Amino acid sequence: MECLIGLVGGDYAMIAADMNAGRSIMVFNQEADRIMEMDSHKLLGVCGDPADCVNEPQFFQKNLNLYALRNAEKQLSTHATANYMRGEKSANLRKGMKQVDMLLCGFDEGKGPSLYFIDYLASMQKIDKGGHGCARARTPTLTLTPPHPHPIPTLPPPS
Repeated sequence: MECLIGLVGGDYAMIAADMNAGRSIMVFNQEADRIMEMDSHKLLGVCGDPADCVNEPQFFQKNLNLYALRNAEKQLSTHATANYMRGEKSANLRKGMKQVDMLLCGFDEGKGPSLYFIDYLASMQKIDKGGHGCARARTPTLTLTPPHPHPIPTLPPPS
C-alpha cells in the first residue's frame, strides 16, 4: 500500500511519498514517481490506482499550463488550483471515477505555504498536516492531534 504524507511549516510546505506501485500483494514497480510539479510553486502528491495516478495528475498539469498560456502567464493560487481539481473530480464522479487521493502543497506570495487534502470522492480541505494510504492509517496521531501549541519552526536560510 502507498504512503503519502505532507505538512506545513512556518515558511514551507512539503510532501513525501513512497515509490511503490502495486495492487494487493503484487508490486509492479518500485520506482513510481508519486510527486508531480504542477508549476513553479506547487507540488501534487498522489496515491491510489497506478494507472490513474499517472493520468489524472497529467490532466491537471496540462490544463493548468493551458490556463497560464491563455492568461498571460498568470498562475492560479494554490487555493484556486485545489478548487479546480476538486471541481473536476466532482464532475467525473459519475462518469469515469478515478481512485486517486491527492495532497497539493504550494506557496503563494503574500499568503505563504498551504497544503490541501483531496480524496477520490472529491472532498477537499486545507490542512496543516495529513496523509493518504499507510500514512493516514498507521499514524493516526498525525491527523487526529490538535494543532501544535507552538508553530512548526521555519527553515534556516541556505548557507
